[in-house]
Amino acid sequence: METVGNQRLWNGRPSWLEFGLDWLYLLVLCCFGASSFSAQTNPASPFDYIQTETHWKPAGGLRSYDSKTLPNLRPKEALIFNEYGFTRLDIQEFQQHGNTIVIEIYEMADPTAAYGIYTFLRSGAAQPLQGIGNMGEQQDFEISFAQNRYYVKMFSPSRSSLVQPVLLKMARILSRVLPKSFVVPSVVTRLPQENLMKESVVFVLGFRALNQKFPFGNTDLFGLENGAEAVLAEYRFPQDSAKLLLINYPTQQLAKKYLQSGYQAYAAQNPNQSIFFRRDGPQVVLVLGAKSAEAATALLEKMSYVSTVSWDPKAQPLSIARMMLNIFLYIGVMLVLTLMAGIAFGFIRVLSKKLFPNRLFDRRESMEIIRLNLSLPKK
Repeated sequence: METVGNQRLWNGRPSWLEFGLDWLYLLVLCCFGASSFSAQTNPASPFDYIQTETHWKPAGGLRSYDSKTLPNLRPKEALIFNEYGFTRLDIQEFQQHGNTIVIEIYEMADPTAAYGIYTFLRSGAAQPLQGIGNMGEQQDFEISFAQNRYYVKMFSPSRSSLVQPVLLKMARILSRVLPKSFVVPSVVTRLPQENLMKESVVFVLGFRALNQKFPFGNTDLFGLENGAEAVLAEYRFPQDSAKLLLINYPTQQLAKKYLQSGYQAYAAQNPNQSIFFRRDGPQVVLVLGAKSAEAATALLEKMSYVSTVSWDPKAQPLSIARMMLNIFLYIGVMLVLTLMAGIAFGFIRVLSKKLFPNRLFDRRESMEIIRLNLSLPKK
């Protein structure tokens, strides 16, 4: 190091590696602080809300399953869950005074999948729940409901009368903290409401769930694996009953193809069973098991399919005045952002000098002055 006048000259070359490491260290600190703040402001898991508001203590750790490990828990239904679109399952037990409550939260791919698995698993003997979930039911010491993309099942093996009000309270807590947006699949809304047994409605996205609810065999007779959605429902008449299967295919060609092949295969397997059908575009309706042709025909006539075609209006070009206004607005926004970035950099520089003096900026070991030693020519 040399001293010229009151200036100190550092002959060593600046350590850019150290300079970069210091900046990286500062960036990591900022990111860590931001992530810590985010973690503190994020809502707790649904199980934390239950523990806080009911004072029931978790028993054992949280058990989680994905599509690969679900067969270990539900070997008979794992394929059907995956057919609907299963993502994750979390199970937590809670205990108090010797009583136990088990909560299972199934995260599905979307609200449609959650609605489907709820309709597949629900019991016709259960009582509907009001104000809990998008739809739900309760039977003895078991509650289940679907809300957004979640299917929730709660039960108590203790079977104590003290547990039932706690089950309802926990269900209300979960319904409050879970997302609420939900839309009934369009294929379900097309079902005729007259004589419909509402608890019999089952929405399916694959042949495995459908074959569990109606004896179609073990194959995909109607090609549901090709992106089709279907709903199976029961109708009861004064002296008759029937099953209605409504299938919505992506295209008319698929509907025509699988209606023909499915009808022929089912009629060959069940020669004594009646089957009535109707196709409108990509929609196929089948009435199964009806004893009366009049009842089946009347049910088919209530089904209708209306296709709608909409055209987007032609885009209008922007006027010169509007275009110039947009340009100046863009320039103004960029100027404001540039000014804010400059102020932020200055603030960070001042703050870093106070927090890390002689480490990030103006470090002696990284300073270097180049002197040219030029002098004026002599006259």
